[in-house]
Amino acid sequence: MSLDFVHMLKKARQYNLGEKVFHVRNQKLCDLHQHFLEFVKKGKYQESEFLKFVEDVSPSYEFG
Repeated sequence: MSLDFVHMLKKARQYNLGEKVFHVRNQKLCDLHQHFLEFVKKGKYQESEFLKFVEDVSPSYEFG
């Protein structure tokens, strides 16, 4: 599939994702979002409140 309005950078053309759907660039952020989704399921946050969740979480907070 090709989109006329999307232009791929030369650097990106050489990058091989293999079988991956996406490439994780920041594992800590992905982990944080996963924990956020758990809080959403518990009713502590709405799905639209991820930035509020990030602000509420202490940098030293350990998820377990």
